[in-house]
Amino acid sequence: MTSHLSIGTILLDDATATQDFKSRLYQHPNKVLRAYSLLEAQQVVDEISLAQKDGDYVVALLNYELGLAIQNLDYSPNTLLLEAYFYDSVNNLNQEQVEEYLKHHSNAQPAGLLDIQHGINQEEFSKAVTQIQELIREGQTYQVNFTYPITGSCYGSPVGLYQKLKRQQPAPFGAFILKETGYVLSFSPEWFIQHEQGKLC
Repeated sequence: MTSHLSIGTILLDDATATQDFKSRLYQHPNKVLRAYSLLEAQQVVDEISLAQKDGDYVVALLNYELGLAIQNLDYSPNTLLLEAYFYDSVNNLNQEQVEEYLKHHSNAQPAGLLDIQHGINQEEFSKAVTQIQELIREGQTYQVNFTYPITGSCYGSPVGLYQKLKRQQPAPFGAFILKETGYVLSFSPEWFIQHEQGKLC
């Protein structure tokens, strides 16, 4: 049952590694820090550096608004910019173990989404895509991650929903995160940041 999961449980799911132990399960954080301003964000980053030097593990959640703040662009005040979870240890899992973990924490009941509402209509979507294409042709950008809000409700357990989404839209990387304010279920075709030979790229 998902009720057995504690706040701060984070599964970083690497579906590309079936036998290798590349998925990571973090549980029971010893500290959680949040930043609502650039100054606080820098303080959290400093704490992360100190924790890594001490051999601790950190998972950081960066909201898009952090980018706006860094570029001195407007964003809503009191918006969470950065959230960091600190751990003493991590469990490395292969895909078989990931599936066993998810199965154990799912109530085996149907799970899904209801009452899906798109934040924009087809006309607004087409107009935005046209504007993006014009910006690319003008050389102002080479890539845009075009998103819009989708709201709705869900039923069943969050772990069961994660399992269902993972089956229906398989992606190399996923994340299941239990926060104080709710759950994050994420799937991505790529890493945004990659670590190679001591460098981030």
